Amino acid sequence: MNNETTKQATGNHNFSRSLRDILVDVGNETIESDGQTLTRFELMMRRHGKNVSLGRATNNR
Repeated sequence: MNNETTKQATGNHNFSRSLRDILVDVGNETIESDGQTLTRFELMMRRHGKNVSLGRATNNR
């Protein structure tokens, strides 16, 4: 969706946050799980069997 389309769809000419920015914010939101603080992104990846870390030290290599 380009900016013109976004302006038409939202009626807001100051709509500057992209969907990607919003998803990054949501993905970086932290959640407590099994006594660990994980981001939504990390939690989602773990549910799919992938151990990922977003720049934090981990000992599960």
